[in-house]
Amino acid sequence: MSSERDIQRALKWNKENTERHKQAIKHCNSRLYKESWNYNIYDFKFPEAVEILDYHRCRFNGISYHVGIGGHLIANKYIGKDAKGKYLYEAHKLHRDLFMYYNNMEIPKGFQVHHVDGDVTNNLVSNLLCVSENQHKILHGKKVRA
Repeated sequence: MSSERDIQRALKWNKENTERHKQAIKHCNSRLYKESWNYNIYDFKFPEAVEILDYHRCRFNGISYHVGIGGHLIANKYIGKDAKGKYLYEAHKLHRDLFMYYNNMEIPKGFQVHHVDGDVTNNLVSNLLCVSENQHKILHGKKVRA
């Protein structure tokens, strides 16, 4: 686990050396590295049940999440092995798991969890709303197929 001092030093370096940081991201193969440096998890808003592990990881309900595409927190849950013995994982987003946990319900098929204020770093339960896919597209100003 990184110390708070190391995290602050790394974030400060990225702000001061933006061109070198952009080049490092451009040539880096690790998607986790690219995403984790664009977001500081200490700036996110969570319910008390979420434990922050370091600058790009947190834990909820015994599952570890990391910062992924667009700032969403993602976990790969182990679901078993296929016929060839390859491990199978299923991606889960923290805001969906928080919604299901605190509302004691499953998200119906064809529905999505929307951040009411539009800020993906605000994962407070009061900011999460379950809406249909079409409603979600309308809320984000995207075209909906008839």
